[in-house]
Amino acid sequence: MSVLSRKSVIKFLTDIELVAVVLTIGISFVWPSMLIVAVITATFFWIVRWESTKKCSVQTPGDWGIILILVMIPVTLWATASPEKTQLQVLRLLSGIAIYFVIANWCNSVLRLRMIVPTFAMLGLGLALIAPINVDWAIDKLPYIPARLYQQSPVLFLDTFHPNVLAGSLVIILPIILAELLFAWRELSKFEKFINPLALTAMLVVLGLTLSRGAWIALGAVLVLLPILRLRR
Repeated sequence: MSVLSRKSVIKFLTDIELVAVVLTIGISFVWPSMLIVAVITATFFWIVRWESTKKCSVQTPGDWGIILILVMIPVTLWATASPEKTQLQVLRLLSGIAIYFVIANWCNSVLRLRMIVPTFAMLGLGLALIAPINVDWAIDKLPYIPARLYQQSPVLFLDTFHPNVLAGSLVIILPIILAELLFAWRELSKFEKFINPLALTAMLVVLGLTLSRGAWIALGAVLVLLPILRLRR
């Protein structure tokens, strides 16, 4: 392979990295067996980036925290009483880390940064819409929410995912959309002014229905931190 064609192939692969990784991880929310494919796909693109730049990723403020998380994975797998369930959650964790670094490497221009937020809004909206038929709801967690509310939509998938898993995914996407709505409304396109509030509303409703107290606390922290992060100091 000539140098020119090799560079062309690597550029093409790096350009489609975000779509490929996000797509496989998105499919894994419906079919969890795809999680291993998502992790392998992300690893492949890390190798491609190494071939291109001699770096697996750009440096980010979260690197050391993520390294600590990765170090604890063998301990988690060793200590678990339910290996099969833990292995699935470890794959979800690795896929989340993969998404983090994919975005960090892909968003290398203002245009791409502007593109990523409505993409996340559509992803969050999709998760919210599919939740009624793909979540094994915990209907007895809070007594003041009637159980019949969860029984309106029957689960249609054999591989369901836990409400806490869904809540964790939603609460990661929510701050991105909320920040843009609060602090950049005038700069938004007409499409963003339509999709962002719609996605935010749907995600907040589903987040409430998950009854995930951890996610609710995380959302509360977001509401406190967003204004603080806007301060110039």
